[in-house]
Amino acid sequence: MIHQGGQTNLLSEDGEIALVLIADYAQADKSLQDMLDNYLEAIGATMDEYKATDSYVLSIGTKEGLAIDITGKVASYEQAGIIAVVVPEEDQIFMIFGSAINGRWQDDGLEAFNTIINSLEFGHPEDETNASNPWDNYQSRTLRELDVLTGEALQE
Repeated sequence: MIHQGGQTNLLSEDGEIALVLIADYAQADKSLQDMLDNYLEAIGATMDEYKATDSYVLSIGTKEGLAIDITGKVASYEQAGIIAVVVPEEDQIFMIFGSAINGRWQDDGLEAFNTIINSLEFGHPEDETNASNPWDNYQSRTLRELDVLTGEALQE
């Protein structure tokens, strides 16, 4: 697991499944669909021959958001996954992109993705006074204590 500022990257040991979680400030003038489209454009730019479904409603934790299924090629590998966004608080946005190569999405990647989105709880950090960005203090219990890609507890 790599955590930098408002982004956490999870990668399976074999490198075939990846989950990218990004927390940031929402742009007040952008709709949830606009924000999802921006992430799709950025992620799609890294893929060849990508295709995306129409957006659909997806809950992340207890918040309702939007998601898009995406397929394409990265290098010479077929890739499939989901991009999802939610606005947990008025001025915050949370995005998760889960993907896998070599046909691993349906069997393993989607399970890891669902484990994350079903375990997240959004709220205010316990101590915002020392943080210039309140997201810096926010971490999911699941990300700290459980390796969602193997199901094993992490040592802290």
